[in-house]
Amino acid sequence: METPCEEIRYERPRRAKRGRAAHAGASGAPPSNRAPDSSNSHTYTLLSRHVDSLDLTYRGCLKPRVDRELRNLREYARSREDEYQALAQLICGEHVLAVQDKGYRRFPFVLRDDFFRITLAGASATRLPMAVCQVRNYALMSLGVQECEARLRTLLSGLGELDGDAVVGRIDLAVDFTTSDDLEAWDRRSWITRIRAKRKHADGDQFTGWDIGTHGEPAAFGLYNKTLEMLVQAAKSYMCEIWGRAGVPFDVVWRAEARLRREYLRRFGLRALPDVLRAIPALWKEFTTEALRLAVPVPGDQTRSRWPNHPLWDFLQKVDWGAPFVPIARTPRKISAPSDEYFARQLTSLMTSWMGREGNWDPGRAVPALERITYEHLAAQRYFTGLLPGEGLIARARVKGVRYGTQVGHAIGIQVGDAIGTPAPPPPDEAATRAYRDASRGS
Repeated sequence: METPCEEIRYERPRRAKRGRAAHAGASGAPPSNRAPDSSNSHTYTLLSRHVDSLDLTYRGCLKPRVDRELRNLREYARSREDEYQALAQLICGEHVLAVQDKGYRRFPFVLRDDFFRITLAGASATRLPMAVCQVRNYALMSLGVQECEARLRTLLSGLGELDGDAVVGRIDLAVDFTTSDDLEAWDRRSWITRIRAKRKHADGDQFTGWDIGTHGEPAAFGLYNKTLEMLVQAAKSYMCEIWGRAGVPFDVVWRAEARLRREYLRRFGLRALPDVLRAIPALWKEFTTEALRLAVPVPGDQTRSRWPNHPLWDFLQKVDWGAPFVPIARTPRKISAPSDEYFARQLTSLMTSWMGREGNWDPGRAVPALERITYEHLAAQRYFTGLLPGEGLIARARVKGVRYGTQVGHAIGIQVGDAIGTPAPPPPDEAATRAYRDASRGS
């Protein structure tokens, strides 16, 4: 969602000095987390507000033939042989979904790609929903919530018969902003809420954020250093494009995130996704006024409900959720695949290690030497795999392709709109595999 640069500035008037404080010098008493600096100017710049994560549930029934094919593909994923693992893909329209070797809880099938993580119930399940899906952040930033749901519904319609609207299991509302404030300058009592769990986090001596609430609660809140998190999760670098639209420089971006689960939404009669999307402005207002509030402690006043809002909270309460969505430019590479920087680091490490071991300072000889070492290793493995060095490389590359969402040439596919695609070959036969190995070794 595109958000224009929005800056809200708060100026707290200075109070007249009284009593002994009047003789303490021009600067007065130093500020503290219980008596904030009344002369401080609080400035916050809004960079983005958007739906950051979305979990959806669909009622319905998986087609029996799709159930059988998914069981075959799951067996391929469980195989120890690279040739079989590379078959564990499901092609649904534009999506190349990797089929996982394990289910999740009572759901036997798990499928994933850059856009979705889908757990499916078996065709014989009667009490479970057909699908529980997580829409990934990259999909939400690329397409928007409504387009993501439309694409997900089309995908699932090719796998089974859907019944009714998507039900929201969880929705995360994120506000990204910059500020020069010290966001750890208050203590836990400043959070006015019925939620008991309040945790402050740090990485070494660097403050990283607050967590209010636990994983299983109906509603929770996070306030954390997003740029520091992105140093670890480099795949989310596309967020810089969104922040750059505000037209202001930024070094550290903070995120305030409301995490609302199904139980919280049902308190307001909200279940279906269209109803939840229409109610987002009201949900944000209710959450930041009734469920949780950051206040400035008033010395001598033990009734915390009378404490005034912290300027940060005034800023968050005024965020406008009505701006239109503008997608990011699509990343040219697959978001789950390694970046060019990763390849450069790995190859640099290998080249310098070989040069240091051999005492050879000619970089031009390092890559051919590493290639020769690799092929000699794969040739030695042929006794166990039955594959020539080139065949072994291709087999392993196909397994990586499944992980990264690249369509492997001989993958089995289900086309959305068809009852079923090409029938799957039989599950892997370990006895036949061993016989092939023996024959390839001349036994």
